[in-house]
Amino acid sequence: MDVIVGSSRTYGMDKMSCVKDYNVEVITKPGATYRRLGTVISDHAMYHEPLLDQNTKTNYYIVGGLCDLTKKLKDMKYSEVVYLDTPLNALGRMKSEIISIRNTVLELNATPVFCTVCPQHIATYNNNQKEKNRTSTLKYCLEYGKMQQALEQIINSVNLFINQINHELNVKTPLLHRCIQHFKGKGHPPYYRYSKFTDGCHPDLNLRNTWAENIVRVMKLNRQ
Repeated sequence: MDVIVGSSRTYGMDKMSCVKDYNVEVITKPGATYRRLGTVISDHAMYHEPLLDQNTKTNYYIVGGLCDLTKKLKDMKYSEVVYLDTPLNALGRMKSEIISIRNTVLELNATPVFCTVCPQHIATYNNNQKEKNRTSTLKYCLEYGKMQQALEQIINSVNLFINQINHELNVKTPLLHRCIQHFKGKGHPPYYRYSKFTDGCHPDLNLRNTWAENIVRVMKLNRQ
């Protein structure tokens, strides 16, 4: 059994033809952190007897991480997503959460497969919220540039750790961030095409399908 468990970025993935054809279950929990996704997986396992069968291989593909890094500030009519953490604290916290959910899933006689984290475009997302009158002001708008750079850098470090964890588990990694990551050439840092998001955070239909195809392709490899 293969199950995709993720935040709102997985919404609608169950309708993708590749997911339906491969009979994959998709569980979406908007705003879910890794810790919350671990709880979701535990609850799911309670109601599925195959997990109790030692001969049954169950893989949980985890699409998360962004909600652990960014923070949504809310107060009355105000709402704003920011990244305020330090690199050392953020990476240490992410490693701890990833290891925790790994251990949780392994105890269920299942295997966690972590998908790489794809960054969001902070300015685009917050401006989109303001245009839709979901927030009265944007208090940190002058700091978005620095936040964006810091977020992308820490996600690069987190993704390296995710690859390491998956390698130790002997599973292939769905490289979701690569679907919007591009390289200008040798000696130039990669850049992200955030235009593939509808609001700076959530994938448009084409990107959602690309992510789904990426995950299903890795599922098949992990079944070999």
